[in-house]
Amino acid sequence: MVRRILLAGFVTTFCVSSLLAGTPWRRARAAASSRPTSLKASQPAAEEDLTGANQKDANAPKAKKHASRKVLSPYSMDESPMDALQNDRPMDKANAAQLKGGNGLVLNAARDGSMQWVEVEGKAMAASAAFPGGFLLRDVAAEGKVTPAALELKQQGEDFSQSGEIAGMNLKLNAQYKSFDGGITVSGELEDTSGTDRAISLYYALPVAKQSLTWHQDVRTKRPASGSQDLITSKTLAAGAIGAHSFYPVCAVTNDQAGLSLSIPMDRPVYYRLAYSPSTEMLYVVFDFALSPTTKKFPSKAAFSFNIMPVDAQWGFRSALDRYYAAFPQFFTKKVQKEGIWVYADLRPIKNVEDFGVQFHEANVALKPVEEEVNGKDAFSKNFYGKEGASALAFDDEHGIYTFRYFTPMPFNVEMPQPKKERTYDLLMKAIDEAKKRNDQKGKMARAQDSCGLKDENQQFTHAFVDLGWVHGARTTQNPDPDLPETAEAPNRAHVNFDVNDKEGLYVNDEVIGNTDKGLDGEYLDSLGVFTDKLNFARDQFASADFPLTFSLNLRKPCLVEEWSLAEFTKWLQAELYKRGKIMMSNFYPKTFCFSCPYIDAMGTETGWNETDAVSNYYRAMSG
Repeated sequence: MVRRILLAGFVTTFCVSSLLAGTPWRRARAAASSRPTSLKASQPAAEEDLTGANQKDANAPKAKKHASRKVLSPYSMDESPMDALQNDRPMDKANAAQLKGGNGLVLNAARDGSMQWVEVEGKAMAASAAFPGGFLLRDVAAEGKVTPAALELKQQGEDFSQSGEIAGMNLKLNAQYKSFDGGITVSGELEDTSGTDRAISLYYALPVAKQSLTWHQDVRTKRPASGSQDLITSKTLAAGAIGAHSFYPVCAVTNDQAGLSLSIPMDRPVYYRLAYSPSTEMLYVVFDFALSPTTKKFPSKAAFSFNIMPVDAQWGFRSALDRYYAAFPQFFTKKVQKEGIWVYADLRPIKNVEDFGVQFHEANVALKPVEEEVNGKDAFSKNFYGKEGASALAFDDEHGIYTFRYFTPMPFNVEMPQPKKERTYDLLMKAIDEAKKRNDQKGKMARAQDSCGLKDENQQFTHAFVDLGWVHGARTTQNPDPDLPETAEAPNRAHVNFDVNDKEGLYVNDEVIGNTDKGLDGEYLDSLGVFTDKLNFARDQFASADFPLTFSLNLRKPCLVEEWSLAEFTKWLQAELYKRGKIMMSNFYPKTFCFSCPYIDAMGTETGWNETDAVSNYYRAMSG
């Protein structure tokens, strides 16, 4: 159980995140992670609860193995049987096109599109291949085989491209290969031509010999790249082809002389896996796409992008991270101007508060009097309302302390009078209808439920009946995508969370982002990792999505991962705050995914001192 830390010896109680040297992780190279697992087919006994969510959704699907995951062949990739080539294929450079990237990377590709392989500093990562490389596809809903795309390669100047229909699959693939200082970027789009909902796995694989090869799980953990099952640092979720996904945006393998990395950009949410298959000797990335005409911004399409980058063999995963930071510096730009510890209580009674290094103050701030607490304002956070709000802000301003306004962007907490065993979905709907009559923030959230509420595969609102310190009733989850349509009767949850007009005048614009000046310094988003792994089957909400859908594990239905919607919200909120010279802080993030990391300036979590090494490695890596 993730828990709050209390430090004694102060006039007030302090909440300390798992910070190194008292500094929030964001852009300050601090701590920790989610637990990596080594083999998909032989998971450790139990994964840690890394989200702090000890309450399960009453109607959440369970991640169980789908029938198509049975592997009968001794050769498999991503737990799918692979058909070997009739003979091992030597790497024929004489008849291949070449694309030279940075750091000594060369991508070789057969002109008929049947094979691709790489060299690092003149050394081939494999001398031959028994399986096709490059792009491959699998129709997951039809339980089909992994099929090579085999599209003709076209050379455009120094770059490559592939484009065309995949025979017998009602699919089109378009891909571009471009070199950059760190390696090679591959990007493109997959399109369905049938007009129906599809569940497709798109692979890109490169042959890498397993002899003397090492798989790196993180900066401190590695293992030989051997065995019969794929190696992947993953988490489980009831989505995609196998119910698992990567959470690092980068992977790495090394041998005695060279190393190779595949990575994805963190500003393009997608359901993916980065893995190595010892049985086929392939390093690969796979995207689990649901293609549907309901995604109006990209009907029946899904965009993808990934990097191929060399890795320093001596430094392994650390080198992969270093080159990832260099490839995407915009994700790791530090805007926080001052550093220190994170607190959540009233600082005004503390004498000489500057002696304690306080810098990040989480508070419920409103200049207007508020009679009762609303969604997520729990007993730990001090409320500063009316004159108290103005006084608390003035104190923090005087002492150069950041003040962040508290809110939870996704949950809607619904009070229900019945004992937990007597609560039903129908009673929950009645309680929400009653809450819609209110004229406060909770009323707005209730009215947002119909248009923003997440739905399960049966088209019921996702919910969990709970008895917590801040709600006795139920928790639903809402989509905070700022692009969702809204009316006066059905507001958009993003705009309920944050008033772009700042009617209370809490913000005083500053030309320097992250400066501690007058007024509110930014927004504090609580409990992010508790909700980001929820799956949303509300088809009317797909029209507003900016990022590709995935599909459910059991029924292969299109769905939107809540993390994708959160990334849209945090990107929008960051832009609004940066206009004012303000910043964003979060709690319980990153946990399951990392796609909001580029937009959160100070990431943190409530935790104990006994955080695992693997968790700490992840947090540190995602902070840059």
